[in-house]
Amino acid sequence: WLDDSPQDMFGKIMSVKDDLILEYYTLATNASSEAIKNVKMRLDSGENPMILKKELAKQIVEELHGPEPSKAAQDEFETTIQKGELPAEIPTVTIPDLETKSIVDILVTAKLASSKSDARRFIEQGAVEINPQIHPYPRLNTTPFARSYKQRKSIS
Repeated sequence: WLDDSPQDMFGKIMSVKDDLILEYYTLATNASSEAIKNVKMRLDSGENPMILKKELAKQIVEELHGPEPSKAAQDEFETTIQKGELPAEIPTVTIPDLETKSIVDILVTAKLASSKSDARRFIEQGAVEINPQIHPYPRLNTTPFARSYKQRKSIS
């Protein structure tokens, strides 16, 4: 994951189990032992682990990519994942014969899925929206829908 973009890295760190926060601070940051003790104290006192994970993600991304990419990654995470808004930049893809293609074919053609199996999995997991309804049917053709698509990217 060291080669990931700041946004992907931030998201992956946010998906870490709460009980691994201290281990990540210890092994993946340059945090001092005093700072790590402070994190432990905050966890033990019942502080919301999400707050600590945001700080952890920000610190790791900042150490590997710098302060500006770290801040941008946090902003994008909060906007797209926590608030459910669209990302600031969404690429546009032209797909020939759109009306005759299934959603699976569209996701693969647009490179939003690496294979038809991945595309079906995204759809079945509710990760594909069309104007803005979630569609759980991989075989559904696009004819009745307008031509704008949004994919929520699953972070694993």
